[in-house]
Amino acid sequence: MNDPEMAEIVRDFVPKMQERIANMKRDAQAGRWKDLDEHAHWLMGSAGTTGFQMISALAGKLQIAAYEKNQGGCKQLCSAIEQMAESVELV
Repeated sequence: MNDPEMAEIVRDFVPKMQERIANMKRDAQAGRWKDLDEHAHWLMGSAGTTGFQMISALAGKLQIAAYEKNQGGCKQLCSAIEQMAESVELV
């Protein structure tokens, strides 16, 4: 990443993203659909803004699954998002 400002934004974003993912997993397990929807909405927008388009797309799907109260789908999407987030390397 050649833009120092954007690099700093991404470095600040990643820990927040990891915290939200942990919250989303708990919300999916507990069936807290409104909370899950709010976390997924935040992640969809924030991940997209910081260049993580694939995470943003999965978060959008998670938001729909939360609206539909699809617990199995929510759990699968949370796992997929978590795996993708774990592959993020900060330099």
